[in-house]
Amino acid sequence: MLSTLGSIQIDPAFWIWLGALVVVVVVAGIALIAIRRRMFSESASADMQAGGLLEQMRVLRDQGKMSDKEYEDARRSLIERVSASKPIAASEPTEKN
Repeated sequence: MLSTLGSIQIDPAFWIWLGALVVVVVVAGIALIAIRRRMFSESASADMQAGGLLEQMRVLRDQGKMSDKEYEDARRSLIERVSASKPIAASEPTEKN
C-alpha cells in the first residue's frame, strides 16, 4: 500500500528508513553528549590531581626533603603538562614571563 502526499505516492519502506535515520541521529547525539561529559570530567580530574601533587611537593619542600630548585623545576613541569592538556580560551589572559 502506498501513501499519498498530494499527487506523489510514497512507498512505506521510505517511512521505515526515515524512522531508522531519525533513531540513528538521536543515538549519535546522545553518544556525543556522553563522550563530551567524560572528556571534561577527566580534564577537571587531572587538574585536581595536579593540585594534590603540587601540595604534596610543597610539603616535601617545607620538610626539607626537596630543595627549592627541585620544587620549582617540578612545579614548572607540572604546570606545563596541565596547561598543554587544556586549551586556552581566547578570553583568558595568558601569563607572560
